[in-house]
Amino acid sequence: MEPNRIIEWWTETQKVQQQQQMQALQQLLNQLQERQEQAAREPRGAVMGAVAGTPGVDEDSGARLPIRLTKLGPDDDPEAFLVTFERVATAARWPQEHWATLLAPYLSGPAQLAYRGMSARDALCYYKVKEAVLDQLGVTPESHRRRFREARYDPLERPRAVAQRVKEAGMRWLEPENKTGTQVADMVILEQYMRILPTEGQR
Repeated sequence: MEPNRIIEWWTETQKVQQQQQMQALQQLLNQLQERQEQAAREPRGAVMGAVAGTPGVDEDSGARLPIRLTKLGPDDDPEAFLVTFERVATAARWPQEHWATLLAPYLSGPAQLAYRGMSARDALCYYKVKEAVLDQLGVTPESHRRRFREARYDPLERPRAVAQRVKEAGMRWLEPENKTGTQVADMVILEQYMRILPTEGQR
């Protein structure tokens, strides 16, 4: 397949995925809004158990929202964990300036060490915390590139699952949502160029 067609295919697939995610988020937000409106109509005594200002609690209505988060475990995919956190935070309408503080109790192991090693100022910025956690756990575009290139077909695995695994590694390596088509093409061309050089030239 030609590089231009590959880029078009990746871009189109990413657009479809983003549309599906936005629709799912919109449905979740609509459900949360309906529940908040319903809780606002209930007597105050029915929601006395709620604690204002805590995650999963709507301060206006005092209603507990259906949000359950778990700690990042050693076998969890850190990127998937952070994406889930971001979607929950968006759906619950938590202010973005509080995301880092809300995320901190759910970190464990090396991720927690990365957070602890940050300055007090940087630890308040969610995106700096995210970057530090992923860096500590060795999650980089280069690690995804290797996973993409080293992917093998397992006869015990469903073909659709294999395709999803390869696609996910490729998308995380190339990050087409943050790059132009030319930049993505440059990454693929550079990688191929590096592969055909002799060892001395690669160094």
